[in-house]
Amino acid sequence: MNGDSPALETGDEITLISNPNGILAPSDLSNNINNASNTLKSNITAYQGILQVYKFELSTTDDDDNPTNGVKSIVATTTKAGANEKQKVINEGAISSSLSAVSSSEQVDSALNAINSLSFNGFGEVSSGSMGASSIKSNTGSYVDSNMIGLIAAISKRANDSFIYSAFFKAGYGKYDSFNSFDSGDIKGSGDNSYFGFGLMSKTNLVNNFYIDNSIKFRQVKSDFKSDDFGDSSNKISASFDSKRAYYGLSLGVGNIIKLDNRSNLDIYTKLYYTRVGSDSVDMSSNDKFRLDTFNSFIAKLGARYNYEIKESTTLYTGAAYEYEFDAKQKGYNLSYNYEIDPTDMQGNSGSIEAGIKLKPLTNSDRLTLDLGIKGLSGKKEGVSVGIEWRL
Repeated sequence: MNGDSPALETGDEITLISNPNGILAPSDLSNNINNASNTLKSNITAYQGILQVYKFELSTTDDDDNPTNGVKSIVATTTKAGANEKQKVINEGAISSSLSAVSSSEQVDSALNAINSLSFNGFGEVSSGSMGASSIKSNTGSYVDSNMIGLIAAISKRANDSFIYSAFFKAGYGKYDSFNSFDSGDIKGSGDNSYFGFGLMSKTNLVNNFYIDNSIKFRQVKSDFKSDDFGDSSNKISASFDSKRAYYGLSLGVGNIIKLDNRSNLDIYTKLYYTRVGSDSVDMSSNDKFRLDTFNSFIAKLGARYNYEIKESTTLYTGAAYEYEFDAKQKGYNLSYNYEIDPTDMQGNSGSIEAGIKLKPLTNSDRLTLDLGIKGLSGKKEGVSVGIEWRL
């Protein structure tokens, strides 16, 4: 009954016990044999790997040539054959790594927001970095809870008075838990995600305080998954897999900084994000085989940030944003028996609010600046993220 065995069909019979001389019972021989057909259970559930689920009915055959032998065999007949609905959770494990790739754009955004405040010496280079942590619940039809920590390091250069570009390295690690509810019972999964990669970003300042920013990143995301709930309450079945997928992401933003007075301004912006995570074929520990299909995410975001300078070295900010995910389906395919499994979906709305403080250099010789921020999310994505940025 491993996942690499041929599938059964309704009506298939399996002989469990057979003896041409009759099946001997340990005690009360004649009673047990003659009444075996009346004591056998029906509607027995059995699983083939984690993919197929069957209902069996047990029956007996008698020895027509020698009735004294009683029951000659016990046979299981397949009365129902079909896919195990719980295998959808494979896509939950896959989308968790895809969403970690999508969410990594938040740190790139923070770096783009801060790129103008870098303390350049003429048109020289400046190093910067940031570290962030998040705890996000993604409502995928069921849900995935992810806890991530990420790090970005960048080298930036001012090409002229209006154009700044950067090369960066980014890495992250996290854990997740998934939950799905089915008619056949609940199923929980868990695993780890990690990613690393490189990218480029730039910001161009235009007339009347308008600006354009963009980024491109190339990375690899690794993940694993395990669940002990693929069976039912009386038949626990465990399975796991490891995956490694390449991905790339693009972003494009346009904004305008409106000066309110000598101390404050309002930054209004809109951004587009595209993330593509490649496909992968995985072998489950149960010998079942799956393909994790390509994942595509396309997000449009509209937001505003209010900045208030308390003094020359300290600025407070707060902001809000709305975003819509147009497409974020994680599809999967059962390679063992050739059919598509139910996808998970992150299409929908999310909102966020943020607040933070920027600490600028106290002297011209001190190039260190810090940015501390916190962000809350609701909608398809719920949770909180915190971050710290530094620039040298």
